[in-house]
Amino acid sequence: MRSFFVALPLALVLAACASNDGAGVKETPDNDKIDLSISPKGWVTVKTNAGRATGYNQNDSFYGAWVDDSRQVTELSYQGTEATDIPQTGSASYYGNVVRVDSDGDIVNAGTSRLNVDFGKKTVDGYLDLDMARDVTLKTGSLNGAKFAGQATVLGNSGGSYSGTLMGKGATEAAGIVKFENNSSLNAVFGGKRY
Repeated sequence: MRSFFVALPLALVLAACASNDGAGVKETPDNDKIDLSISPKGWVTVKTNAGRATGYNQNDSFYGAWVDDSRQVTELSYQGTEATDIPQTGSASYYGNVVRVDSDGDIVNAGTSRLNVDFGKKTVDGYLDLDMARDVTLKTGSLNGAKFAGQATVLGNSGGSYSGTLMGKGATEAAGIVKFENNSSLNAVFGGKRY
């Protein structure tokens, strides 16, 4: 598991993990474990030892947030089974959702996402269409195997970055994270299914 730490009034941890069986088991910062393989698909909310986890559970990936009971510590994360048999030609778009933690410490379904992948050129781009917030543009970035990364911008702020992973056999799903070092209120996780 790799983690990114950002110092904020709300201590925010951004993490990305991998597993070998669907979305796997989600381990929360309060040491609780959620078996996503037996959780329903779609939006999932689970009360944990000292907080609450909410996110979107797909066949091979999960993306969501965890907030402790005091709403002072949060984690944005995604995880799943890294893609195999990734196409080498053609392109695809992944449509899904966006999850973030608002200024009150509430986990919100923040909007929709679209990630465009050109398998031949090994590039990605897209956007996060956020409800009640500035939309995030995922500038053209690179695809290296199943991993992707690039710069993220919003109106008036070009200081963001995004990264993520294509998931599942044939790269049928995607999940990732966007973060702005200079404005953590824009941080979010996103994902979707290939169409």
